[in-house]
Amino acid sequence: MLFRSTGIFQSVLAPDIATNKIEFKLLGCISGAVGLRGKVVPVTGGNSNADTVKVLFEKPVLSFGDLHLKIGPPSSVELQTQYLDERVRLGKGSRGSLFVFTRGGAADTAGALAWLSGPLPGKVLGVGLWLLGAAIGGVVRSGGIISDNKQPTAPSTSTPTPAPAANSP
Repeated sequence: MLFRSTGIFQSVLAPDIATNKIEFKLLGCISGAVGLRGKVVPVTGGNSNADTVKVLFEKPVLSFGDLHLKIGPPSSVELQTQYLDERVRLGKGSRGSLFVFTRGGAADTAGALAWLSGPLPGKVLGVGLWLLGAAIGGVVRSGGIISDNKQPTAPSTSTPTPAPAANSP
């Protein structure tokens, strides 16, 4: 399997900041994560009710170890809370997705989502690695590097040599 999710987390870090994080294994052995950080604003009017909010997300952050890359465009979503108690939240997304989240566990550990708010020290390195990978991929796709030290020669155009004339007595 190319990607296998190993954890899905959603946290409210402040009254108006929400984060989502999906942890995964790439090719079954490389740990990574994708995270979103967004500002929560209430939705008023229309078909919304007091339990509906809009989350304005920043660009997603793709992480492999200490390498963090901001990729993709900012996004937004409306979320309606269908049920909420001290342990469970049931919600519905603006595109009809349904979700169930529980409180506690790994999402509540200190700093679990802190990497979303800090600087991205690996951004330059990540872009360089991406460019290197794209260049290598382009070379491989075109058939690889062919070394030919021979100088090109013009095609030979030989003309037939006339046979020696026979001497007649």
